[in-house]
Amino acid sequence: APLPHELQARVDRFAPDLHASLLHLPMLKARRTRLPERWFAPYIKTPPHKQRIAAEWAAQVREQHPGKKLIGLFWDCVQRHWPEKGAIVRCWASRRSLPLDAIDAIVAHPAIAESMHFVNLHHPAAAALAGTPAGNVSHYRPGIRDFGDTAACMAQLDAVVAVDSGVANLAAMMGMRTCVPTHVCGD
Repeated sequence: APLPHELQARVDRFAPDLHASLLHLPMLKARRTRLPERWFAPYIKTPPHKQRIAAEWAAQVREQHPGKKLIGLFWDCVQRHWPEKGAIVRCWASRRSLPLDAIDAIVAHPAIAESMHFVNLHHPAAAALAGTPAGNVSHYRPGIRDFGDTAACMAQLDAVVAVDSGVANLAAMMGMRTCVPTHVCGD
């Protein structure tokens, strides 16, 4: 149903790109004729020396997966694995994270695997705790040691899917197409 006029005016002033439940996304996609304009300019850039390294790596990956979009993927908040963080922090980190079997279902789905290849955006120490998807996921081979490396990798990708995390925020600040799946009872 349409929003009341006063509420619609507030939404229009805020100008969200898209806010919908997952069940409504296919209907909205079918009605959408053009992508929205960006409402802010990207304000974080990749360090130039790291950008050159990332461009060489991306050329190799695109050669291995011709015609496929490269999508960055970040699914696990590492805090959920740290007992010293306490139950509350671990609980919220778990709610922000996606289970590995859900990631496997997404990256291995035939329709998705046909047109997309994914890149793991986890730091190597966190990747060991997050687990490894069953397939169709590469690692950034120059290595992710800091957010400069993460930014360099993401700048070479077509989009980023990341749970509510520093990675999702970095992608958005860089002006990347960013999808942030959220739990219905998240922060």
